[in-house]
Amino acid sequence: SYPLPVNYRSHRRILAVANELAQPLDTGAAQPLEPAPGAGDGTVRIEVFETDDDELAWLPAQVVAARERHGSWRDIG
Repeated sequence: SYPLPVNYRSHRRILAVANELAQPLDTGAAQPLEPAPGAGDGTVRIEVFETDDDELAWLPAQVVAARERHGSWRDIG
């Protein structure tokens, strides 16, 4: 087993949420996720949808909007 506690793809807030949600499931085998040095704070947003189809319509639009805001797939945090 090779522990990989540092997450290089996610910002601080989403890792804090992930660690909080995982806590009741923890068997003691995993370490909490840590942000990489220099990681931004990020934003966590909760969305509620009436149906799965509503969620599936929303998600790709958000991905495209993020790409348009940042100008590059690489720059989407």
